[in-house]
Amino acid sequence: MSKGKLIVETLIDLLRAVRAFRNLPVSALTKIAQIASPPTTYQAGELISDGQGEQALLLVVAGKAKVSLLTADGNENILYLLKGGDVDGQAALFVRQPRLARLAELEVDNSHLHLLDAKELLYAYLLDWERDYQSSTYQLAMTKGEVANRLGITPATLSRCLKQLVAEGKISVRGRQITIHHGAL
Repeated sequence: MSKGKLIVETLIDLLRAVRAFRNLPVSALTKIAQIASPPTTYQAGELISDGQGEQALLLVVAGKAKVSLLTADGNENILYLLKGGDVDGQAALFVRQPRLARLAELEVDNSHLHLLDAKELLYAYLLDWERDYQSSTYQLAMTKGEVANRLGITPATLSRCLKQLVAEGKISVRGRQITIHHGAL
């Protein structure tokens, strides 16, 4: 088997592992694999900086990846977490322009404009996780400190909001496991 054919078959296997491509016919997967660059594997703790893989579509086959920005004062602002099967940079398939971190900054700014308070923000975040994982009970993939950072609140505010949501009967918390209760008002 030629090296080129082996790379295409490897890419097809990687694409099948991602939800967005799972149900595509082999002919479509083959076309995508033929125009794709050979896959790059990143080890735990490795960083991809702005400017690397500018036109890349990132497929998370296994493990997880944190997408974040560094603020001017050097603090990390977590935008979102990717897990095995997730895709990032879908626009790279359609637009021949570099992926810009500025778009991520706009996403954070926009999400903060529509927030009423920290408790509502946290509850909306939990409902998003429920929708994404299709389960009302799940383990937080990030630490509570990372969740607080992602939401733009302090860890103390996160703890207070979790306690309020528990008191209201909307959720129950057991360590990093959270269950959403929809019967609550």
